[in-house]
Amino acid sequence: MTTTRTVASNTLVQILGKILTVGLSLALLAILGRLLGVEGLGQYTTVVTFMGMIAVLADFGFFFILVRELSLPDARPQEAVANVIGLRTVLAVLVYGLGLAIGWQLDYPAPVLAGLGIIAIGQFALTFQNTFIAVLQAKLQMGRAVIADVIGRGLVVGLAAWIAAGGGGLAEVFWAVTAGYLVTSLVAFFLTNALVPIRIAADLGYWRYLVAEALPLGINSVLQFVYFKVDTILLSLLKSSVEVGIYGVPFRILEVLIALPGFFINSIFPILTKLYGQEDPKWRIVFQQSFDLLTLLTFPMVVGGMLLAEPLVAIAGPEFVHVATLTLGGVAITPVLILQVLMVGVGLSYLSFIFNALILAAGKQRWLVAPNVGYAVFNIGLNLLLIPRLSYLAAAAITVATEALILTVSILLASRLITFPVRLQTIPKSLAASAVMAGLLWALPGANLWLEVPVAILVYGVLVYRLGAVDPETIRALLRRT
Repeated sequence: MTTTRTVASNTLVQILGKILTVGLSLALLAILGRLLGVEGLGQYTTVVTFMGMIAVLADFGFFFILVRELSLPDARPQEAVANVIGLRTVLAVLVYGLGLAIGWQLDYPAPVLAGLGIIAIGQFALTFQNTFIAVLQAKLQMGRAVIADVIGRGLVVGLAAWIAAGGGGLAEVFWAVTAGYLVTSLVAFFLTNALVPIRIAADLGYWRYLVAEALPLGINSVLQFVYFKVDTILLSLLKSSVEVGIYGVPFRILEVLIALPGFFINSIFPILTKLYGQEDPKWRIVFQQSFDLLTLLTFPMVVGGMLLAEPLVAIAGPEFVHVATLTLGGVAITPVLILQVLMVGVGLSYLSFIFNALILAAGKQRWLVAPNVGYAVFNIGLNLLLIPRLSYLAAAAITVATEALILTVSILLASRLITFPVRLQTIPKSLAASAVMAGLLWALPGANLWLEVPVAILVYGVLVYRLGAVDPETIRALLRRT
């Protein structure tokens, strides 16, 4: 099937790129953890999270709207891209200006206040990079996006290592991250310009159309950020940078893991949008295959992450394994325990990805506004109530509870679009293979993480293949395509 091969080959490129970016992300975590310590890493996390919220406001849903516009049969790429760039420029200037004005009024330490201004420069550039990525996603050319991402991340890691060797500090790290953002955006510009000439336009009529289409999705994006990361911001305001640092390491690992299915969704979203919009029944096949793949990823990720939580946290440095400011029943609540809790949220998030993608592909983003308001109220309310008492443990537990609520509602909403029975036969096969993989990891306590992970992946992969959970024809099509 041509669609399957297209998705598979585009996804393979992203998987290979993701292996590199995951490695670079973990390398950066290892450098920063040792360079900055728990408190310094907490301040770094506060800045990056706060500016990430501003970046989401600046995007305001235009990313997915542009992908959808470019995936339609009557798409006009140059007009769409030029107007989105023009509109996002105006929005970004307003949002970043207002965001910095608010951020600088908060009761943050001086290094955090300085970092907000530095990171804002790079985040502003990433606003345009997201437009370029939308073009590459719609054109199924995500390999180019991977190149830009790897180059930018590689630069940040290299600069961070140089700063650590030279005895630098947090301010220099912020400038290194900003340099990486700028380079990523520049590379993405040149790679995208070869496909669709990048211009800027201000067609006010088209702007009104884009705003009307993006408004519900923009509200959804902001609310999603709120219920996903507001706990870090609340920790930074209600507790100290040490608590943020303790929570920041497992949460950073969570972010890396949650991004994995996002690359796959980025590959299938344009195709799912096109097929659904044309009322082509093949969209059902794409949906089922996507559900199967995400199911196969979910269970081993949760099980493996829980069993390997300690060596994963130790990547940031040995002090993060045992550090704690909270004790319950005589048990120290360390980053290791927090990561084990968050891994449940990873699994729930994986399963909800495809249902939300279908809702967006069908143009029903307005369905998500009310639920996202509910998630945000639920998350913020519980965090405000429990963080003063249970600190970062409350943040982790509420994250999991929110993801469970999201999955439940996403399934209920998507069921209004799914007019066929979704096959669930991959679930018991994945559970069986995950159980065997868990037994293997349990039998190898204290082994090297870089040995345990490949062995676990190999064992799980062989088992799901032998159990028939993976279609051999899909694999052969992938190999022929790539």
